Amino acid sequence: MNTQPSSKLSDPFVSLIVFSIYSGFMGAALLLAPRLILPRFEVHEEVNSFTYMLGFVLICSSFYYFASGIGRDRFFAKLTVYTRFASLLVTTILYTIGNVPVNYVLLSILDASGGIWTFFALREPRSEDGLKPGGSV
Repeated sequence: MNTQPSSKLSDPFVSLIVFSIYSGFMGAALLLAPRLILPRFEVHEEVNSFTYMLGFVLICSSFYYFASGIGRDRFFAKLTVYTRFASLLVTTILYTIGNVPVNYVLLSILDASGGIWTFFALREPRSEDGLKPGGSV
């Protein structure tokens, strides 16, 4: 029986952990230094209480993604696929009608890419020990 560990990139829970780090950094940037970070993304809107609250919500969200990745929560992983695709759809619509800058669409493409990664990783059959059925990788 082959007991090699599964590839990290084919593990849907690694994608959740990577996304948690990304959203945690984005949240920290919005909470701690929005006036320094946002102009680098050509966002010139006024920084207000909503900016800080969005940063806080992203940090909280990153905690859930991290905990679900560590806990190997398959149900949560499946749900994230839908929300990460929705992010791109909603942001593209908002850009099309003139409510957000193009940089938001670019960030949503990152989110959707993570969703695609999770989607395909979830499709690979795996047992609870991380091995494909039959004990192979």
